Amino acid sequence: MIFYEGFFFVHEDNHFFIFLKIRGIFFMKLRLLVIILFLFFISFSTKAFAEFTVDDEIKLYQEIIDKDSEDYEAIYNLGNAYYKKGDFENAKKSYERAIQINPSFPDVYNNLGLIYENSDIEKASEYYKKAIEINPNYSTALYNQANYLSNKAQYDEAIKLYIKSIENDPSFTDAYNNLGLVYSNQKKFDLAIEYYQKAIIVDMNYSNAYYNLGNAYFDTAEYNKAIENYKKVLEFIPNDFEAFHNIGASYELLKNLKEAKIYYKKACDLGYESSCKKIKKN
Repeated sequence: MIFYEGFFFVHEDNHFFIFLKIRGIFFMKLRLLVIILFLFFISFSTKAFAEFTVDDEIKLYQEIIDKDSEDYEAIYNLGNAYYKKGDFENAKKSYERAIQINPSFPDVYNNLGLIYENSDIEKASEYYKKAIEINPNYSTALYNQANYLSNKAQYDEAIKLYIKSIENDPSFTDAYNNLGLVYSNQKKFDLAIEYYQKAIIVDMNYSNAYYNLGNAYFDTAEYNKAIENYKKVLEFIPNDFEAFHNIGASYELLKNLKEAKIYYKKACDLGYESSCKKIKKN
């Protein structure tokens, strides 16, 4: 069985803000900007970076808030620090407080959506839609809402949002990849291949796109191209048992049973039961 890989609901990216993996646009007051520049400066020191913890971030932002309880940017970034720490309850409280002070802050709604992903997906979607209402060109919220729609099999609407997300951020590899996944689900493999390839053009080290491209070629019986892309995955993830298995399956369909067994065995050695069954069968 071939599985496609993608990022559903939560978009994490280290391009956002010092130490944070939540992507978004935010606006800074001078005092907060000074703190952020300080964090940016010390991040270049390996020792300082290692010693500066998320608890230190929380302490810094809390000190700012203690001096100005209405500083919604600091409250928002305090929420981000709690989010990074995995303290989602305090992150939620910080985000909700930031919204009370500034109800027109789209990033807060997007990040609240992330928090509700695992507990109330419908509420998460409402927050993404609110972020988009405030900023119709907010690529991350568009992407997250597109993921919601894709998981609901509302593919046509999801496609529109993925495309708009890409229009506003042409370097958004996850959006290209997940748009490819939607087209794969619709059996529109030519379009799926196009968007997986676009993701790879943006990031030549994006293993998920190579894997999904391999699957698309597999599903269109272009097994040599599938093998080429699965092998590319193994350059990045040497123990990817599914890639080994899929290479084995491709070789088997090419009637090259010798190579098929080699790759099935590699997947089996990594604990992939389906490959072990293939070896016994053949």
